[in-house]
Amino acid sequence: MNEYIKKMIIIGFNESEAKVYFNLLRKNNFSAAEIAKLSQISKTKIYEVLDKLIHNGLCIETAGKVKKYSPVNPEIVFKEIKSKLNEKKNITDSLSKHLLSIYLSEKNNKDAPDALDYIQIIRDKKTIIDKVYSLENKARKEILGFDKPPYAMNIKTNKNEPELESLKRGVIYKTLYEIPENITPDFIKRVEMYKNYGEEVRLFYKLPMKMMIFDDNKVLFVLSDKIATQLSLTSMLVEHVDIVKAFKITFFSIWEKSITFDKYIEKIKI
Repeated sequence: MNEYIKKMIIIGFNESEAKVYFNLLRKNNFSAAEIAKLSQISKTKIYEVLDKLIHNGLCIETAGKVKKYSPVNPEIVFKEIKSKLNEKKNITDSLSKHLLSIYLSEKNNKDAPDALDYIQIIRDKKTIIDKVYSLENKARKEILGFDKPPYAMNIKTNKNEPELESLKRGVIYKTLYEIPENITPDFIKRVEMYKNYGEEVRLFYKLPMKMMIFDDNKVLFVLSDKIATQLSLTSMLVEHVDIVKAFKITFFSIWEKSITFDKYIEKIKI
């Protein structure tokens, strides 16, 4: 694509408009068929593009047996475009300042929280990992978790430093790992690694979801997205004491029915 056409697209032209206006500059008059051929645009679409250029003051139509089209002087055209861009910039600067003040005032208004302030939705894998790390760093008492595939973190390339630091601070980790249908050495290594970190680990055959509870006021749970064409994760962080209590009841009811790692290893060796 022509360098000038690329720059015209950057400032707001679409590709067809940029091509036609640029090619109109090559001579004084073109028929619609001529400019369509030169710009490699179909004859059915060229009239739509030309009409838009005329409407925006970039092109002049001359009546006759065969209608002719000629460009408006680029100096005039781009003076007008520059004026519109400057106007947009001024509006953007003003709008940014006003919206920021609204955002900050609502952010600091702790007396009247919105119900949705308790919930945060995260879909990006890296953002989920970063959020978990941040919550681990802030935990003071305990972290409870359901762990099952798909795993966001690769234990071969990542070491969970925030968990290690939290354990050093005395934070208690209790994690239930879902036993896969086909046991692999990687699964055993994963559970063993976290056990060696200092986690209290247990295993269960079918966990309802991926979940982490942080102290008594935050729960992060992750659900597989069944609508997406590719495997993806939707994570929800809820900061509400009553909801966390309900998740903790679920956690400990399954914890009581689960098997310890050592007993599981003995069982699969038999």
